[in-house]
Amino acid sequence: MPRFSDELLDHARYPRNFGLDADADVIGTADKDGAPPVVQLSLRFHGDRISRAAFFANGCGVTIASCSALTELLAHRSLTNSLRLQSGDIADVLRGIPADKLYCADVAIAALRNALHEHLGTDKAQSGVEYEQTYQQIPKASR
Repeated sequence: MPRFSDELLDHARYPRNFGLDADADVIGTADKDGAPPVVQLSLRFHGDRISRAAFFANGCGVTIASCSALTELLAHRSLTNSLRLQSGDIADVLRGIPADKLYCADVAIAALRNALHEHLGTDKAQSGVEYEQTYQQIPKASR
């Protein structure tokens, strides 16, 4: 059995939405303990939905593939549903990520969380569930 799926290789070779969006509403950044991979995820919003997601990453092919898959998962997704995304969702799209490379998807999700936290003005230390509860408490006019 090959180490990388055809889907993962396709996203690594032909990344979708590569390059930061100059008109982004917010950019989230994450890395692995101050070292590569480094991911920047730009998001544009229309109401409570993500209208565009793009990325720039300095990392291996699995990092590129993870970010590429994440941008496709985010297309037209609501903020609430975006909060629920986890690295396992990226792995599902890519038809698996080797165990020693799962941190690549984790860094992509961390960049997403940081972007959403910045967009909503919430504490970066909150988990996804706590974050979703905080989001629900923000008055609709502020969302």
